[in-house]
Amino acid sequence: MHADIRTALAEHTHPSSVTAVLCMGDTLTHLPSKADVAALPGDAARCLAPGGHLVPTFRDLTRPRTGTDRFLPVRATDDRIMTRAPEAVDDDTVMVHDLIHTRAGDTWTFQVSGCPKLRLSPALPHRVLPRPGAAGPPQRGRTARPARHRRGEAVRCQPP
Repeated sequence: MHADIRTALAEHTHPSSVTAVLCMGDTLTHLPSKADVAALPGDAARCLAPGGHLVPTFRDLTRPRTGTDRFLPVRATDDRIMTRAPEAVDDDTVMVHDLIHTRAGDTWTFQVSGCPKLRLSPALPHRVLPRPGAAGPPQRGRTARPARHRRGEAVRCQPP
């Protein structure tokens, strides 16, 4: 399925029908605003079956990267090398530049693309994801602790 995560759960699931909602890679950072990130747990809670899980992961882009540390290897194969270079725009946004080298036969080509992403603090999910027994959307099972990407892990850059 290809859908906007902000509406996909309500449009494509029934209440209490989903075992897990996975926000893998940089799904959360591609949302347009932190308000959209904060709304996601309520949407997930409505569709999660009892005992279901919400599992959010994202790359921590809050720390400014400088010098050679700003180049993040994303993926490399024999015919393609992808590197990412984040650039801080403001307190809430980073522009991510993708540098892609592709080989066709004996020739390499180079492409550059970019997209904005939210700068989410590793603490943000703990502030917006309700704890069992806390006020907020009803809890269905557990919310897993958000994972952060390690350097070199592959992620896809697809805006909602």
